[in-house]
Formats: sequence, C-alpha cells, structure tokens
Amino acid sequence: MNEHKRIFTIREAQALLPQVRDITNAAVTRAEKLAARIEEMAPNNERMQLETQYNALVRGWAEQVIELGCEVKGLWLVDFDSGDGLYYCWHHPEDRLEYFHDYDTGFSGRRPLGRLMVS
Repeated sequence: MNEHKRIFTIREAQALLPQVRDITNAAVTRAEKLAARIEEMAPNNERMQLETQYNALVRGWAEQVIELGCEVKGLWLVDFDSGDGLYYCWHHPEDRLEYFHDYDTGFSGRRPLGRLMVS
C-alpha cells in the first residue's frame, strides 16, 4: 500500500491540482523532447539509453505525484481518492479538475463533476 495515499475533499484536490499540473507539465515537456529524439533514431545503444531516460523520467513523475498522496493511473493520468468510492480524475493537459469516476469504472467511466452532488 502507498504510504503517501490520502483522502481528498474536492476542495483539497482542487487546491493541490496546480502543483500536480506543474510537475506534470515539466515532465511532459522533457518527455516530448526525448520521444522526438527517440523516434528519429534507428535502434542502437544510444536509442536504448534515451528510452531508459524516458522511462526514468516517467517513473520520477509518478513518484512525485504519489508523494503528494495522489494515485497515478496511467501516463499523465492522476486520481484523487475521495474515500467514498469515487476518484476525482485529472488528465494532462486539462486545466481544471472537472471529472470523477467510480473506483470500479476507471477513466472510461469519467463523468463531469457537475453531476456529482457535493454536500
């Protein structure tokens, strides 16, 4: 179990999102540059080294996000656990936290937060 995992109110998730977004934007920028270099290369040792760097960058991004208490559910995909069977769901490059989904449905079951009755 993730020792950093935490439960978020919608307000807490919204307050943390700018930090998650900044971490993600920086990682995406570096990842896109590496990916462009990788695509231009024929398979060789240098390409393998760049692929290793890319994978390490993605792992580093995930570790940073997890340390904030969030869950990484895919590439540039972050969930904030509500503790009530729902995740508030954010995916780069979205500007705001606008979606949620049930624990069981995942990304494909995302619905707009406006449909969630917050008391």
